Amino acid sequence: MASSERSIVENRAYEFAVRWVDKLDANFEFTKEWTYPDDIHRNRFGQLVCLSNCPPELEEMRDEAGKVFPQFLPTLYGLIDTSHLFYSLESETNAPDFLESHFVTVSGNRGEEVCVRSATNVVTHSSLNIRIKASTFSEWIDFGSIVPTTDKHRFELRHGTLEIDRGLWERGILRAKFDFRFDDTLFHKQEIPWTGRLNQEITEWLLRGE
Repeated sequence: MASSERSIVENRAYEFAVRWVDKLDANFEFTKEWTYPDDIHRNRFGQLVCLSNCPPELEEMRDEAGKVFPQFLPTLYGLIDTSHLFYSLESETNAPDFLESHFVTVSGNRGEEVCVRSATNVVTHSSLNIRIKASTFSEWIDFGSIVPTTDKHRFELRHGTLEIDRGLWERGILRAKFDFRFDDTLFHKQEIPWTGRLNQEITEWLLRGE
């Protein structure tokens, strides 16, 4: 078998059928929780300030103890991003270098394929990836270790289920429940489970297929 033909067969082995449901039997209360962007935190005076990529004007707005003068707070909040980021993911896994991830991004073209990816951060280096095409999906974990001796690695899906709320999908919202099991081809221990729920609005251009 030629290598290109072998690749097609291998890819098909990791495709599974999407379960479209009228209403998901799951709790999505987590979508009411939110946080600030990663570089925003409250200082010991209860003020929102930035940790990185701060505007240079900030140094002139605070005293030696780091407290921002009250008259400069409105100006500061106009310079830094203090948006409320509502959670779009709640999940559990024993994937390597995973502590928590509360967000997913969605990209693609509904007429061709839609890709979902969970966010990484300073304490989480494994990301969940879902590719939805028509009524099938494929799934894998991207692991980018911070250990110099460990290369980037991809864990393929062994088996799993993906349930999607059909009505919300048609209204532009991806609401799903999943239960995945991945092959541990790096540490050769037990399989890697990843279960959870996600809820993310799909952008208008994605729905129109532009």
